Amino acid sequence: MKRTVMTGLGLAACAVVVLAAQRALAASPAADAIKGIEAMGSDPAKFKRFCDLMDQLHLVGGEGDEDDPKVQKGIASLIADMSPEYGAAMEVRKKLGDSSESPDARAIDDAVDALIEKCPPMRF
Repeated sequence: MKRTVMTGLGLAACAVVVLAAQRALAASPAADAIKGIEAMGSDPAKFKRFCDLMDQLHLVGGEGDEDDPKVQKGIASLIADMSPEYGAAMEVRKKLGDSSESPDARAIDDAVDALIEKCPPMRF
């Protein structure tokens, strides 16, 4: 009987720890950013704009126009039209810095990469 009670208490303690961890993850800005990125994949219009944005970013990166104000305005317009959630996700990613050492940064990057992989081949 003691063993059953102890096992029950152990399972209850594990459940509390798991629920606390889930709440912490759900409350993090990175988790919200990832949800926003993943939601774009289920909305055909937003997903198409996302793929168009990735094409545009690839072209800009290849031509060296990253600092051109017109190019930046066009990219900002695509992001605004596409999804406010994506813009917010990229702000969270920017705040995490360039380091890919952060688990949150890697998780956001992985979510974007997973969405990019679903895009049709680049059109250039």
